[in-house]
Amino acid sequence: MVDFNNFQSNLKTPIEQMETFQDKFPTLTTVAMPIKLAKANYYIQNKDYDTALQLIDEGLKKNPFMYLGEYQKGKIFYEKKEFQRAKKFAKIAFDSMPNSPAHATMYQLILGELKDVDELKRVFNLTKHNHNEAVWSNHLYVSSVYDHEKNVYSDSIKTIASEALKLFPNNRIIASSEKVINFGFDIISLANEFDKLANEFYTKKEYDNAISEWKKALNVIPNDEAYYLNIARCLSLLKKFSESNTYLDEIEQKKISSGNGMLEFQKGLNFIDLKRNLLACDYLKKSMELGNPSGTKAFGIYKCY
Repeated sequence: MVDFNNFQSNLKTPIEQMETFQDKFPTLTTVAMPIKLAKANYYIQNKDYDTALQLIDEGLKKNPFMYLGEYQKGKIFYEKKEFQRAKKFAKIAFDSMPNSPAHATMYQLILGELKDVDELKRVFNLTKHNHNEAVWSNHLYVSSVYDHEKNVYSDSIKTIASEALKLFPNNRIIASSEKVINFGFDIISLANEFDKLANEFYTKKEYDNAISEWKKALNVIPNDEAYYLNIARCLSLLKKFSESNTYLDEIEQKKISSGNGMLEFQKGLNFIDLKRNLLACDYLKKSMELGNPSGTKAFGIYKCY
């Protein structure tokens, strides 16, 4: 439980050790949390969603009143990009415990993906009195991107933006969103702010945080190849090679590749780690043919000739 309480976003106990933990008896922790729900978090972190969902369903039978299981299901389907299913469970968790910052912010992220502005307003109105910085930041960011008519914002949104800046003057996302809303700054300035934050996290090797900021930048400018490449690179550094490839695939599907060979280089490295050497060499060869120096070097290192 020390692990769960202190490192929820980056659990430290190895999954192999967690698998040996007894979850039959006792069924609850000292804070009445079903042990199966606590274990489910480790499987969520390791992308074993089927096992996590099974543990969640079993844990909910022991204590259905914490609404942690619904929150966890919302998170799983959010990560799987099944946003409508994610909304169903996150809404239950939020409506049952609206003063939980975790429930509120997760629900906001899902609603942002669905561009559900009306529900986002409801969430904010129910939680703004708590003055939680993440809740206010999320609301301003989504409002600046989606809640306008031809870049004209309502007086109520402008008032919220001004209040947010007074409450959290050092929050860069709030500051940039407020400029967009109240002074008509180009939306690109907001994307650039996310990009700066992401690069800072990347430099500090906080790759999950960097990914989160680049995803926000993508919501603002969805056709920027660099954001996709940066997310893919972070995922590769986190050893999530298949997931990395999904972002590289999106570049090809959206036809936004710059043709500099970087996409092919990253895919080649991913396939090397996935033990698919023939496919890796095909991509490294393409990278080399496009004149990418990193691809050329890797083509030789992995003896693809």
